[in-house]
Amino acid sequence: MIAWALTMFVCGLWWTAATVWRLSRPRAALPLWLALTRDLAPAPLLGMLLARSLGLG
Repeated sequence: MIAWALTMFVCGLWWTAATVWRLSRPRAALPLWLALTRDLAPAPLLGMLLARSLGLG
């Protein structure tokens, strides 16, 4: 249960950071929704990797 909570937390942080980064760039090549859709795979994988490395899963 803690591993999933950590994974979701990391996903939220990843999307927040990606959104802020995309919005702060003066000239974005892709629309925001398309750029964030591209981040759907790395965020949960990063969270699961972090949970596993901490021994929570």
